[in-house]
Amino acid sequence: MKKVILTLALVSLWGLWGLSAQTIRYVTPNGTGNGSSWHQSSNSIQAMIDTVYNKGGGEVRVAQGVYIPTDIPYVPSPSNPATPRDKSFLLKPKVSLIGGYSAVDTLAARDWQVYPTVLGKGPYEYNSPYHILTAVACTDTIRVEGFTVQYGLAYDAAVTNLGSIDIGGYEVERNRGGMAVYNSNIKLKDMRIKNNSSVEGGEIYCNASSLILENVRVDTNSAYGITNNSVGGGISCRESFIYLSNVTIGVNSDHSGGGLYLLNSTVKGEKASILKNISARGGGVYMGSRYGMEHFLQNSRI
Repeated sequence: MKKVILTLALVSLWGLWGLSAQTIRYVTPNGTGNGSSWHQSSNSIQAMIDTVYNKGGGEVRVAQGVYIPTDIPYVPSPSNPATPRDKSFLLKPKVSLIGGYSAVDTLAARDWQVYPTVLGKGPYEYNSPYHILTAVACTDTIRVEGFTVQYGLAYDAAVTNLGSIDIGGYEVERNRGGMAVYNSNIKLKDMRIKNNSSVEGGEIYCNASSLILENVRVDTNSAYGITNNSVGGGISCRESFIYLSNVTIGVNSDHSGGGLYLLNSTVKGEKASILKNISARGGGVYMGSRYGMEHFLQNSRI
């Protein structure tokens, strides 16, 4: 009996050690520190994501305020040149990004509606980032919670093809979504995603990925195309799985799939509202597939 109790105690201590080993870094708009505490907060979300990643994973906690991407998410080269609009917050494996903290009262409970934490500054400008958030090869599920994501502009009326960039061996197209997700598993919770524009996936573009949305509103986004190329005014998924729980996708527009565009992808979930979206084909949802796909939305409105 004593051996069993001792074993359980050691297992519990090991579990607590594992939790405490997770690195946490803190960001406030006016921080000047190394991010090790709220009192030593940094003002750079990307620097803290990189720090936590290099330490094996954990969380970056972000206080109320408006933050814009300041870093190019790859190393430019003659064959892979950069433009100022390539700046993006690059998510990394095992690093979750959590907003909704008070910038003043460090003991206040997190509340994303009371303490709005905004990624992207509006309105649109000629140098607005193509992607506000980018995720590449984040195969361990990471969380992004408590943010408003806005004013990504992956579109240029004067340029037919914006080209692509190479991030970690993945071709990331510049005209894909305010949030671009490639080969990643992402959970979005307590979010509003608005006023983003692109050729495909006005707000979110996911490719070969798994995307979970919980308590998220995706609205007032658009996908523009030179001809009929614009698809997924709200969300576009290719070869992906998406789960919706208490999600509203509304007032989005494009040519195909005003709210949600699915190509060889599956959608499941509950309490989803896909309403007031505009499109020539599939105002709410457009589904295209080379083979049979299973879709299931319970207690939802389209």
